[in-house]
Amino acid sequence: MMIAATALLWGAVLWRVVLTMLRGWAGWRGMITVATFSLAVMVTGIVWRGPVDDFLGVANLGGLVARVAVILAILTGHWTLIPTSRRGRAWMGWEAATAAVVLVFAWVMAPLHDHEVLDLRPLSAASIPVAVYTVGIDVHLCVAGVLLAIGWIRVSRRSFRDGDKIAAVTLGTGAAAVVAGVVASGLLLLQVLYELRHSVLPVWLGTTAVNGVIGLTGALAATALFFFPIGEWLVAQQQLRKVTPGWQSAIAEHPEIYLPLGWWARIWRPQLVLHRRRLELEDAASQ
Repeated sequence: MMIAATALLWGAVLWRVVLTMLRGWAGWRGMITVATFSLAVMVTGIVWRGPVDDFLGVANLGGLVARVAVILAILTGHWTLIPTSRRGRAWMGWEAATAAVVLVFAWVMAPLHDHEVLDLRPLSAASIPVAVYTVGIDVHLCVAGVLLAIGWIRVSRRSFRDGDKIAAVTLGTGAAAVVAGVVASGLLLLQVLYELRHSVLPVWLGTTAVNGVIGLTGALAATALFFFPIGEWLVAQQQLRKVTPGWQSAIAEHPEIYLPLGWWARIWRPQLVLHRRRLELEDAASQ
C-alpha cells in the first residue's frame, strides 16, 4: 500500500505541474500544486526515511523535511479550499510558521545527528528537544487537521446543496484524507503514551498499522487531487453543451465574432473554450 500511495502521490504532483504550466500558477492552481508536492514529500520522508536520509547524507533529516512539508500542505489546503478572512489567513500563516520554526529548532537541539533513528519511539522523556520534535507535529496535525476537515466538510455540503456534486465529492474525499491523517496523528500520540508508561504496544498501535493509516491518508489525498481537474473538465464540458446551441446561432448570424481555437482546445482546455464562447455571445448580443 505504501509503494502504491507514494507512486500515486508523485503521479499527482506531475499531473498538477503539467496543469499549472498550461494554465498558469496564479491563484488556487499554484497553491494546490504546492500542496500536492508537500503531501508527496511528507509521505516519502516518513515512510522511506532510511533511503531518504542516505540520499541526503544527514541522519534523520528526512523526518524533519516531512514534518515541515505536512505543515505547508495543511496551510495551502486551508488557504485554497476554505473561504476565510484575511485576518484568518494571516493567523494560520503565522501558526504554521511558528510550528515549523519550533520543529526545526527542536531537531537541531535534539541528539539525533550521529546515527539514523528510523523510529523515535521509545520517547526519551529526559530529552525535551526530542519530546518536542516527536510529539509537536502530532499535536499540530490533530488540531489543524480537525479544523481543516470541518472546513472541507462544510464547503462540500454547500457545494452539494448548490448542485456542484463533483466539487462536493472532491472536497469530501479530501476531508476523508484529513480525517485519516488525524487518526494517524492520534495513534502516534498514543504510542508515545504507551512508551512513557513502559507498556507493551498493542498490535493496532504497531508501526505497520500506523504506516497503513498514513498510506491510506496519502491514497485518499491523491485520489482527491487527481479527481479535482477531471471534475473541473467534466463541469466545463457540461456547461459547453448548454451554451453551444445559442453560440452556434450567434456565430451564424455574426460570423465576424468567431475566433477559431482549434479542436484540441475543446479536449485540453474546455474552460478556455467556454470563456471564449461566452465572450462571443456577449459580442453578438451587443451588435
